[in-house]
Order: sequence, then C-alpha cells, then structure tokens
Amino acid sequence: MKSLYYQFVNFIQRINPFVFAAIWVVLLGLTFMFIIKFFNSYDNDKKRYKKISFLIVGILIMAVLILLTYLRK
Repeated sequence: MKSLYYQFVNFIQRINPFVFAAIWVVLLGLTFMFIIKFFNSYDNDKKRYKKISFLIVGILIMAVLILLTYLRK
C-alpha cells in the first residue's frame, strides 16, 4: 500500500489542468487578499501594523501554492 504522500502526489498529478489552474488562481487570490488586509491594518497613531497574522497566513498559502506547483511537475 502506498503512503499518503504518494497518493496525494498522484492525485495532484492526475487533476485536470483546468481544475488545477482554478485551484492555483484561488490560492493566489487568497494570498493577495491576506497581504492587502495586512497592509490595510496599519495604525498611523502607533506607527505599526495591527494584524501580522494576515501576512503570515498569506506567506503560508503562497508556500502551499509553490508546493502544489512543484508536485505537479
């Protein structure tokens, strides 16, 4: 029996290219949305950003996007 990793990689590689592109665009959009929310959370009075978690989530989603693209090859 194959491990879960190899099953996941096989699943990603067998996805229809249009479905994969749709997943890719959605993840890219989520990344941009979280990064924009991060930059909009700047507090002029305290001179700092209020929600750093938006940037962290955006970076994590971008890492998942890169991983999926790497597995697709």
